[in-house]
Amino acid sequence: MENIKFKEIEHSADIALEVYGLTLDELFTNAMEGLLFLSLDNPASIHEAEKIEKIELIASTYEELMVDFLSEILYMTSEKRLRPVGLKGLKVKNHRLEADIKISGNLEDKDIKQEIKAVTYHELQIKAVGPHKVKIYFDT
Repeated sequence: MENIKFKEIEHSADIALEVYGLTLDELFTNAMEGLLFLSLDNPASIHEAEKIEKIELIASTYEELMVDFLSEILYMTSEKRLRPVGLKGLKVKNHRLEADIKISGNLEDKDIKQEIKAVTYHELQIKAVGPHKVKIYFDT
């Protein structure tokens, strides 16, 4: 698979990403980067990490795990007003996710490029083994 991590795809109602990864870890990492690219101005380029937010999730499917993970990232940005700037580590195994999210301070209104309200299950299908290519749709 090429070095492409994600790309925005056209959708009539909301916005969507096509996300790539050789492994589940890479897929989930790239999905987070794509979400931050869509929603924040300069999501990681000039910001140093100040602290780490831990996320631990368990789900019955990888699709549910992806929606839960990206929903946690949305909660960080929209409700807690934190600026995620990357990952210190992320591990996906047996429908379980553990991630250490690097945080660089608080978001201001000017930092928001586009408000994303929710992650959807629309057309979301994730295989247990890679390489992976999935579409993720977001409600705006």
